[in-house]
Amino acid sequence: MRRYISLIVMVIAIVLCIGTFYIKSAASAGPEFIIKKQSGDEKEAKSVIVDGTYQKGSLVDNVSISSQGSEYQSDGSIAERIDQLLMNNPGIEQLQKNYREFMRGKNGANSFYEDRDFLLYANTVHQFSSIEGLDFEFQVSILDKQSENETSFKLQVPDSTRYSHIIVEDVQMIGSRVKVVTRNGKASHQDSDMNTEELHVYSIDLAHKKVTGEKTVLGVENQNKDVYTDFLKIEETDHTHSSKFVFFQKVTNKHVLKEDGSYSIDMTNKELFMFDLESNKGKTIVLPKGLLESVHMNLLPFYDSNMLYFPLQTKGRLEIASYDIAKEKVVNRVKLDQNNTDTVNLYMKIKDGKVYVLEKVGQDEQPASIVISNLETGKSLYKGVITIKDGGIKMNETDAFVNLSGLIAK
Repeated sequence: MRRYISLIVMVIAIVLCIGTFYIKSAASAGPEFIIKKQSGDEKEAKSVIVDGTYQKGSLVDNVSISSQGSEYQSDGSIAERIDQLLMNNPGIEQLQKNYREFMRGKNGANSFYEDRDFLLYANTVHQFSSIEGLDFEFQVSILDKQSENETSFKLQVPDSTRYSHIIVEDVQMIGSRVKVVTRNGKASHQDSDMNTEELHVYSIDLAHKKVTGEKTVLGVENQNKDVYTDFLKIEETDHTHSSKFVFFQKVTNKHVLKEDGSYSIDMTNKELFMFDLESNKGKTIVLPKGLLESVHMNLLPFYDSNMLYFPLQTKGRLEIASYDIAKEKVVNRVKLDQNNTDTVNLYMKIKDGKVYVLEKVGQDEQPASIVISNLETGKSLYKGVITIKDGGIKMNETDAFVNLSGLIAK
């Protein structure tokens, strides 16, 4: 139990960043950053926000950068800062603006479902019992958009005391039932090397407010400290929209001892798993030779209701392969209008027929870049760079820095 609490604390504390570029410091506050157009239509960049963390000595502040400029979290009032901390969920900003009262206190982009009539939220909460350990409940809220009536209730998660954590990965509505996809970690002794996780799908009857079904669809048990298997959820192009499918990539890595005493990680197996929430059946997708192998770990596929989109790296170029789920074949493959040799320093989004790529080249004068491309043709719609609004300051004149940690396409 102590091990999992430590893991949660570490996840909260660590800021995963794409890259770091240095800037000349200002006297008392962070500089004004901006996404500056190099080519294309300026309107394309209006929906883009790049999140980062500015640091100068002991000063650390969150910053959001757009084509209009930058906003620092410290610029707001105390009330605004508290509100932002409680409601800062990349991917659901529009829901927070449109349904402020309903969204208050609700977290996690994977926990929401929206259609024309309803906005639904499902997450897990837990209590600790000295006798049974952790006890989990579903917290469910549904908003009728027409009447503006909100209904909320809690349900016991079946056999929840068997698990050390239950994390919601996706929420969908199939007919009158809610499907909640979760990652469940089995409780084990804190000194044990065994780590077991399972992918579950729960069915909730909204009318009768009860859990009507549960299915374990994937499971991994890691008993060898040198070999580790995990499943990673494939990202939806829109977290809140409906899809009857959910996809996971199952990856097995091996820790290999090198001659110098250090370890390297070798990927020994990679599979793509699909679960149909309507039929309650899952299967491993057999992809064309070389397709799944070309997908870098930092560039996982995306999906919507009809397609899987695979970001590929071939001969220093980025490509997008569109795989039709029903036809079970690649129906389109395009090269993006940008050169790239390092997928570690990339962050990508696919939304509304467009590909958004944030690229950090390195710690030098060349700034991070934004490229927006047409998903069907690969043609560039917009190219820009993240720079300081005062054009006289060079990026490598430094005694402060900003970590880029997220890309949002609204």
